[in-house]
Amino acid sequence: MRRNQKKVNFILVYISALVIFITSVFAFNESVIGLIIILISGCIYLPSSLYKQLRFGGEGQHIKTCLIYLATGLLVIFSNMMNNQFTQSQVNSIAEKIELYKQKNGVYPESLEALVPRYFSRVPVARISMFSIMTKFNYGLSENNKPILQFMGHPPFGRVGYDFERKELYNYD
Repeated sequence: MRRNQKKVNFILVYISALVIFITSVFAFNESVIGLIIILISGCIYLPSSLYKQLRFGGEGQHIKTCLIYLATGLLVIFSNMMNNQFTQSQVNSIAEKIELYKQKNGVYPESLEALVPRYFSRVPVARISMFSIMTKFNYGLSENNKPILQFMGHPPFGRVGYDFERKELYNYD
């Protein structure tokens, strides 16, 4: 009976770790969540688990659980870093194609759709996310016909823009 109970607990641990990973990476895109998980697991839960293991013995279930959450925190941080690199490469590619369009046509494109199909097979996504607001680039022209490219980096106040003159990202909020 006790063995079955431990298996069920690990199933719940795996499911909760998966839910944390999916929501952190694909919904919030926040490495801070991964850092919090690592700090709680590594600084609070791991020392307590090691103490209990050394003092009382056992199969090390608490240590295994802690390691699962530490791995989840690391995966969250790594995945968010990869998603941010993906976004940066998308921004660089779009900026390059917008400049090529201007060289060829003498004006900046009115929309990103104007770059399809010559430069892109479809309008690129900003990042991998469950929320469409975070996957789309917003593009338009300013009053003086300068291009404006932006996307949602971290909801709700994480708008990020691209400065075409300096060729770098900047934060609105």
